[in-house]
Formats: sequence, C-alpha cells, structure tokens
Amino acid sequence: MEVVAETSTIWQSLQTFWQSLQTLDEQLFLLVNRTWVHPWADQFFVFLTNMHKMAWVKWGLLPLVLALWFYFQGRNTYKVILVLALTVAMTDTLGYRVFKEHIDRPRPNNTAHLDGVLRLPHSPQSGSFPSNHALNTFTGAMILSWYYPGLWPVYFSIAALTAYSRVYVGVHYPSDVVAGALMGLLIVVLLHRILLRHLTWIHPEIRRSRKGTYVVDRPRWLDFR
Repeated sequence: MEVVAETSTIWQSLQTFWQSLQTLDEQLFLLVNRTWVHPWADQFFVFLTNMHKMAWVKWGLLPLVLALWFYFQGRNTYKVILVLALTVAMTDTLGYRVFKEHIDRPRPNNTAHLDGVLRLPHSPQSGSFPSNHALNTFTGAMILSWYYPGLWPVYFSIAALTAYSRVYVGVHYPSDVVAGALMGLLIVVLLHRILLRHLTWIHPEIRRSRKGTYVVDRPRWLDFR
C-alpha cells in the first residue's frame, strides 16, 4: 500500500509540475501574441511565417538567390545544397511524421480557452510540438554555418525570427519553438558525428595558400573537424 501511495503522490506531483509549465507557456504565448505587438510587426511576422508559401518567393526570389549562389560559389554550391536539402528533409519528416503525431499537443488555435483571443488567428490542424519552422530553420542555419561560418549570426538571426513568428501569429507555444530549435541543433551535431564527418567529399572546401592548406576558421562550437 505504501508503494502505491508513493507512486500516486509522484504522479500527482508530475501532473502539477506539467500544469505549471503549461500555464507559464500560455502566459508567455499571450505576451508575444497579444501584448508585445505592433502594426509593423504584424506585417513582418505574418510575411516571415508564410514566406515559403508565396509564389513570388518560390518562383522568383529563390531561383534568383540560387543562381547568384552558383555564380559566386561555383561547384561548392552543389554539395552545400545537397546536404542542406537532405538534412532539412529528414528533420521535417521527423518533426511532422514522428514527434507531432505521437505527442499530439493541440496548437493554441485549437485550444478552446485561447482560440477566441488570438490576434492573428491561423488554422493549422497538425500537432503543436515541436515547431517544424524552428526545427528546419535552425537545422539549416547549422549546416550553412558549417560551410560559411563568417555569416553564422545572419543565419541564426533569420532562424530565431522565423521561430518567434510562429508564436507571434498564434500557431505555437514558446516551448514548441525552443524545443524545435534545440532538436535541430542536436540532430545536426549527431548526424555529423555519425555520418557527415566520414563523407569527406561533402566537407567545406579546403582553401589553399602559399604556406599550405587550411580550413576556414569558425567558432569553436561550430568546429566539426
């Protein structure tokens, strides 16, 4: 009987702890979605969160960026795009087909006591945890930083703003985007440890100088050599 009582107490404590986290998550969500707002931010974050769906981005801006990338970076671009596409495809599938379906956390827009107070209501019906936008953009930022470390603040700034936009427009809780970001970073590190570092043909180009060869310097936390 004592074991049963102790187990019941632990379970109740876990439920109380989880409810406290959920309450805090909702409070932070409402701060971002309803309090820390501005008309220009409404336009900016709606644009950022929906950019991948816009025809002029998919068929105009993206091809232009790729063309300029190929022009200035040459054959190195092929391996970067290959690794980027395969890695993001993997994380997107994991997030959408594995984590979301099994965890099945309702989104804010599908939560009864929140749905009526959202400022910029969207209506996705899939699970909330984790945010695939955060998962994919932080994965992409990590891969791009491996190849082009000099611009890593730009990549991660874009990823962070994209993740924030998901809370701002009312389709994710803060914990969803934080978890998605951390998952993306962890997956890239593990993938590199297990596979990528052994495939030397996809590694960042070795630059040559009169004194020999060297690899572009990168921050210690991005040094996967």
